[in-house]
Amino acid sequence: MRANLDNLQALRGVACLAVVLYHLGQWESGFGLKRPLFGVFRWFGYAGVDLFFVISGFIIAHSNRNRLGQPRALPTYLFRRFWRLYPLYWIAFALGTALMAYPCGMDVRALEWRGNAITWFGLWPGVHTIMPHAWTLAFELLFYLAFASLFLLPIRAGVGLLALWGVVVLAVSISGYQSPNRFVHTATLPYVLEFLAGAALAWVYHRNRTDHYRPALALAFAWAAVAGLLVNKSDSHWLVITPGPRILVFGLPAVLLVYSLVAAEAHGRWRMPGWTKTLGNASYSIYLMHMPVGAAMLTLTGGWSHRKWNHVGWSGLMLFACVGSGLLLYRLAEKPLMDLVKPKSAPSRRPSRWPRLFRSFATR
Repeated sequence: MRANLDNLQALRGVACLAVVLYHLGQWESGFGLKRPLFGVFRWFGYAGVDLFFVISGFIIAHSNRNRLGQPRALPTYLFRRFWRLYPLYWIAFALGTALMAYPCGMDVRALEWRGNAITWFGLWPGVHTIMPHAWTLAFELLFYLAFASLFLLPIRAGVGLLALWGVVVLAVSISGYQSPNRFVHTATLPYVLEFLAGAALAWVYHRNRTDHYRPALALAFAWAAVAGLLVNKSDSHWLVITPGPRILVFGLPAVLLVYSLVAAEAHGRWRMPGWTKTLGNASYSIYLMHMPVGAAMLTLTGGWSHRKWNHVGWSGLMLFACVGSGLLLYRLAEKPLMDLVKPKSAPSRRPSRWPRLFRSFATR
């Protein structure tokens, strides 16, 4: 099995772009246009998040498969997850706060920083005023911590524990119960099933069961189309905030899509375009920056005319700003941060002691 899956990285780029287009469609809906350019993405673009969740589950299981059941590997795992998730988020949070203050005009000093600081900076479940899309990162953190149990327990016991978690989530979802505790509530939402399905998919992949990628791809699109029509309502927003039906419509297609593309790559087929991999490399940065930058651009273009060609220009500018800011953050911050913990084939001429020790701990 391949250590690096190009199609999976490219699929992250597609998922990220879908979320950006969804939010552009949401912002565009406020102009009352008869033929909005991004209107169609309001009906399914948010499913990029569901695809992200499946991909995350797959990547965590795929990249750590040889360390499971080894408690001594847990500190390195936790450090790498911390380093992947938090430093870039804190940088984006600082930039987002600045953009909310100017040009958006939000009085950020009036926000309840004392009561919300742990939630905002720790990515705990809750309302994220500055970075509202950070709710998805709370699920990422939850799954990272849950997966850590596989390092401390025998593999079968850990897998059984994750399977039991999935059963509990199904039972809670069917019953309609909602815990008043925000942590328990988050841990029992159906989104958890997408992470678990992605992790299970990695097991299937490493069992070399990769021959059915063509029917899997066909079933993914057929299921999404038919299920989407069956639950269709005049309000494109209701499925976004209704996790159960949302998982039924887009969760299974996301699993099938991930399987079909990684299985096809294992057979040397269906290579995704290079530009999608470029977006995939920067997908975390793009995801973090697109909403605060989009909000700032909405303020700056408040007097923009939205007649036909003027609106086309506005749309191109918004898309360029949302994606371009993420690519810039990736180049200036994310890539240098990741390079700090990347194994080096040869030391530099005069390496300092701290980076050498840092990389040794992070990559051993």
